[in-house]
Amino acid sequence: MKRHLVVKYGDVNRLLTIKKNLIKSFTPVTRTSTKMQKIKFIQRYCEVLDQIQTLVDLNVKDYPQMECEIFSHTNVMDLSALLPEFLRSKFASAYVKKRKDYAGEHIPGSESFLMLLNLMKQEQSASEFDAENYGENKDTEKAQTQNASKKEKSFKKMAQNKPQKKLRKSVCFVHPEPKRKVSECLTGKCELFLNMKPAVRREWAVKRGLCELCFMFTCEKSP
Repeated sequence: MKRHLVVKYGDVNRLLTIKKNLIKSFTPVTRTSTKMQKIKFIQRYCEVLDQIQTLVDLNVKDYPQMECEIFSHTNVMDLSALLPEFLRSKFASAYVKKRKDYAGEHIPGSESFLMLLNLMKQEQSASEFDAENYGENKDTEKAQTQNASKKEKSFKKMAQNKPQKKLRKSVCFVHPEPKRKVSECLTGKCELFLNMKPAVRREWAVKRGLCELCFMFTCEKSP
């Protein structure tokens, strides 16, 4: 069974390397970045951690050792090291505080991973609340809107000169009434999807006939 899972998903080190490279591809943020830039980074970071957690949950019976391998102390620290300094320091403080419960020893990998995921989701919720209730500086927002408009026009012009690619990504699939277009509900911004436990998301993915790893209709790792 382990061999089958390795063929399907790749060995643990390769899988984590792919996920870490994905995080590295995100637009970097700093303490002085805009609220929306921070929210987008944290949101995408949490999505990657959710994917890792889902993979472990899916294979807990057939490949129980996967949890120990993925959630090793080294791997969790490597994932946290990809956070910007202002977020990494918050995780470090929380980790050191929690380590007192273990007499100064390392926290079990699965627990430290969950602590990292929960901390980032709390940061996402706090950032979204702050942006919704206090917003950005009006002048900054205006300048960003103008820049975004220019980039959008530039992207549209470039897209017109490129052949259309077949859409592979799934629309949001956790609604009782199926969505027909990606524009109707973006999975990464759907509160219903983001608040679901990984196991529940898997059930919906199976129900809709999607890849249980990346939630796409077609996937290179699908059998």
